[in-house]
Amino acid sequence: GNIEYPFLYSVTYTGTSTGIVVAHYSRMLLRPSQGENLTKRQLESMNQAHKRQGECGFSMIELVVVAILIITIGAMAMITLMPTLRQNQVNVGVAQVKDTLRQARESAISNRRSVVVKFVAAAVATPCLPAGSIFSCIELFQTTLVPSGGVAPPTVTTAVNPYLTIPMQPTVQFITFAGEGDTPDTYGLPGVPNGIYFGGALNGPVGGMQFQSDGSFTDINGNPIVGTVFLGVANMPASARAITLLGNTGRVHTYRFNGTGWYQ
Repeated sequence: GNIEYPFLYSVTYTGTSTGIVVAHYSRMLLRPSQGENLTKRQLESMNQAHKRQGECGFSMIELVVVAILIITIGAMAMITLMPTLRQNQVNVGVAQVKDTLRQARESAISNRRSVVVKFVAAAVATPCLPAGSIFSCIELFQTTLVPSGGVAPPTVTTAVNPYLTIPMQPTVQFITFAGEGDTPDTYGLPGVPNGIYFGGALNGPVGGMQFQSDGSFTDINGNPIVGTVFLGVANMPASARAITLLGNTGRVHTYRFNGTGWYQ
């Protein structure tokens, strides 16, 4: 009858100054009661470890709830930012009109030749570009002198195709809104929902409008005219903008509508 008792072995590793790791072995004799208690503790520890592993991660319901929250917050953010985006697009549209008019004026002065300006709205004319979101554009045409062949002075002819076409920002139109008054320059209103008014006429004089070589803005007969380009996004009165043009000097002013009046 010799009774064998289990041993508990342990290993301790110690590092030395020379970088050598030394292992120390030890063992302890376990009585039956100690062996049973150790086994129970080990089993309990293993069960708890398995439980913790099973609890890691997320359930499908939790993932769905998180996804719904992300989508909802994203949609709310888009709705909140959309007016700001539209306002920025209109501001860029105003800058486009100013820059194009300035470029046309400078070209007329430097080349000593008139430049014809046309404001094209896709609703009443051929769309500027194939893209359906382009509602308005500005076209610039060169003019040429055609000799008469006699003692009569030469005639001015406008090119058939524009040498420059500037499409406006997507969703930005030449437009006015109900309740929108005239600008402080009082150059006139085209009537809702139109956006171009020059020389006292909707969309400008019938013969056309042009910058002369002296920098003035006139009708086709050389008479200086004043007018306003109204911009905005449909169904957004707060996006209303206006660019006025003084014919004698070609001076440009810009305005923003705040719901009650215009201010620069």
